[in-house]
Formats: sequence, C-alpha cells, structure tokens
Amino acid sequence: MLSFRVTNHCGLQITFTQVNRAAALLDREIDAWRNRLVEVVEYLSPDTRYENVRIDGAVRNAAVLVAVGILLSGLRSVLGVSVRHSVPRFRGRQDRSELTISAPRRSGS
Repeated sequence: MLSFRVTNHCGLQITFTQVNRAAALLDREIDAWRNRLVEVVEYLSPDTRYENVRIDGAVRNAAVLVAVGILLSGLRSVLGVSVRHSVPRFRGRQDRSELTISAPRRSGS
C-alpha cells in the first residue's frame, strides 16, 4: 500500500524495509537531540501551533507546543517540542506549562 502510494505520487519505489531503516535512523537522531547539552538560555519563548493530523484514518486537531530559546551566544535554539492530540485551544499560562524541556545543561554553565 505505502509502496503503491509513493510510486504513484512521487515516482519512487520504496520498500517497507527502507522505511523501517529510515525510521530507526531518525529515532536515533531525535534521541540524540533530546539528550543534547544546552547552553544557558537568556530568553524563552513558548509557542503553540495547531495542525490537522491523520490518526487512525481520521483527520484530527493536534496542538504542537514548541519552546524556543535565545542562548547567551545570541543563537536561537528549539529546546523542546510536544504534540497533544485532540485538545481544545489552550486557555492560558497554566496549559502552556505542560511543555517540559528535558535537555541537560552544559557543565560549568
């Protein structure tokens, strides 16, 4: 089914084995990103986006919570991302506090 869709829409032939290998590589990359050392954050900006996602064959609303920080070096960095399925629009500060950032701090900072 996946191979048929990809071939028809993209002109590519992809096997389930290739998809599984790519997913495993992506899982390792995401895990490394989640456990990376983060500099001291000078400014934190939480934000929420709402996206339509397909879950079990139905399109549903999902909240994507994102925490972006401005580091002492001046660079902007995405510190954390969380997805909530089938949630109402956030009502305020209390709901945004659900986004947790679990990246360890850089030693000596």
